[in-house]
Amino acid sequence: MSVSELPDSSASVTIENCADEPIHIPGSIQPHGLLLVLEEPSLAIVQASENASAIVGIEATALLGQPLSQLLGEERQASIAEEARESDLSPKNPFLKNINPLSLTIRVGEEEQTFNGIIHRSNRGLVLELERVTEDQTLTFRHFYDLSRKSLLALHSTETLQDLYEVAAQEVRQLTGFDRVMIYQFDKDWNGDVVAEAKAENVADSFLGLHFPATDIPAQARALYLKNWLRFIPDVAYQPTKIVTSGSDGLPPLDMSYGILRSVSPMHIEYLKNMGVRATLTVSLVKDNTLWGLIACHHLTPHRV
Repeated sequence: MSVSELPDSSASVTIENCADEPIHIPGSIQPHGLLLVLEEPSLAIVQASENASAIVGIEATALLGQPLSQLLGEERQASIAEEARESDLSPKNPFLKNINPLSLTIRVGEEEQTFNGIIHRSNRGLVLELERVTEDQTLTFRHFYDLSRKSLLALHSTETLQDLYEVAAQEVRQLTGFDRVMIYQFDKDWNGDVVAEAKAENVADSFLGLHFPATDIPAQARALYLKNWLRFIPDVAYQPTKIVTSGSDGLPPLDMSYGILRSVSPMHIEYLKNMGVRATLTVSLVKDNTLWGLIACHHLTPHRV
């Protein structure tokens, strides 16, 4: 078994070469979820993240070559196969790709546990990403609907672009609970300006009006933001969990451009740590198929949405 598709390159990433870092193929994920790669149409598991034992109680190597039904049951495997056949899971539209949330029940040890799941296609097959739902994360549809409706009404009530930016920052902070939410706009040279900010009372410093050079977000990172409109790091101090594959099959590394759990650049982690940030959520703002800016959320302690 091969435990890593790529050598650990974190030690070789520097400010000088980070613009060339292959961040779409890190060979690892963040450990708060489980990643499985499925061969179609059989849905046999051909790759799995090494933390499978901690997440679902089964070693990653024991999952390889097994049908997905071993983990989810025959009925759920059939429904995922149908979803894969009928949904637009191609990477051409990141919004369509990510509107297939699944609620899955998996037996872990002696109890049933609930997971949220997302599926999409990559260069190695169908990718299933799972995150365990804990009691404090349970939110009724009605409550979320009420929060979302309130936020949309607030956005519609704005009369200027600046009002829109400020209300958007406030409402995203209300929805997510992050300590700081910024609206970050790119100029024609990809330098960034913080045009709006909402922050908690315990956050003393303000980033509003600050300018950041284009080198802070290299070209390949901007390309990923345009492909995948959501990036979430619940704890920047995480230890990456590698992807396990069966033998050396000679195939290219798993492209994680559209993954939610994708591990991030060690340079970016260092950047966040230097700012005193422990958790982030980044949402892309796209205009005319071009990256206009970002909604950037920071938290001073680990934080899961």
